[in-house]
Formats: sequence, C-alpha cells, structure tokens
Amino acid sequence: MRLAPWVATYTRGTTLETWLHHLFGHFPIVLISLAAAAAFLGALRNNDQLLRNAGAFLLLAVLATFAAVAAGWLSAPHLVEHGTPADVVDTHRWLGVATLAATVLVS
Repeated sequence: MRLAPWVATYTRGTTLETWLHHLFGHFPIVLISLAAAAAFLGALRNNDQLLRNAGAFLLLAVLATFAAVAAGWLSAPHLVEHGTPADVVDTHRWLGVATLAATVLVS
C-alpha cells in the first residue's frame, strides 16, 4: 500500500511513544473544552447533572493529560534526533507540564 507523500514524511521513523503522544495529545483538549462547556451551561441553567459531568470530564482530562505528557517526554529525544528543533520540543514539553498542572489545580 502506498502512502500519501505527506503521510510517509510525517510517519518516517516514528516510535510508539510518538504515536501515543499524538493520539493522546488532542484528547485532553477536547475533555477540557467539554468540562468548561458543561460547567458554564450547568451554572447558567442551574443544572446539577451538567455540573457533575463537568467534574467527570475534568477528572478524565487530568488522566489523559498525564498520558499525553508522559508520551511526549518519552518521544522528545526521538523527535530531536529526527530533525525537530530542540527549542520547539523543549517548549512543547513544558507547555504540556503546565497544562497538566493547571488541569490538576482546577480539578
């Protein structure tokens, strides 16, 4: 099976940790957004179920963010080795840690 050129370029030399990071990396963003929306609507409508859902989304976001950060830190050396600038990787890693810390503090 032939891959599209951009897929072949993007996936060349990837590791399991890199794939896991990309898989888990966007899921926490969705969960944090769902938590914020459920909390806002729950407060606006005085709906206890939505507020409980916001808490559940936030708890799941903490777990998913931890998984994304761990996979990101594990794949960082591989990314630098394959051409991603070290400063970009370093900034990305610490933004992930900051997101995890903020999610834990909010929850």
